Amino acid sequence: MNDREKQILKILRRNPLIQQHEIADILQISRSRVAAHIMDLTRKGAIKGKGYILTEQEYCVSLGAVNMDIRGIADIHYPQPVSNPGNIQCSAGGVARNIAHNLA
Repeated sequence: MNDREKQILKILRRNPLIQQHEIADILQISRSRVAAHIMDLTRKGAIKGKGYILTEQEYCVSLGAVNMDIRGIADIHYPQPVSNPGNIQCSAGGVARNIAHNLA
């Protein structure tokens, strides 16, 4: 689903009875482009029928460990008591985070 289709779905969620020319005015595109996007959304199953009845979005909840992995690496080796210039990398981790990422 492209960005324009996401914008149209957002508008339809707020007002399922909105007309195509009104959507076109909001997005500043032609009515025929709106119609084409709506046909694509219908084919993809995001819109079920007239009145722009939308497919309910499913969601899941992932319970478990989520943490932030922080790794620091010195640019070059220095003796221990000295402050060392280097880089720090942060990344999300944990079993629940990994499962949620794979489900998304």
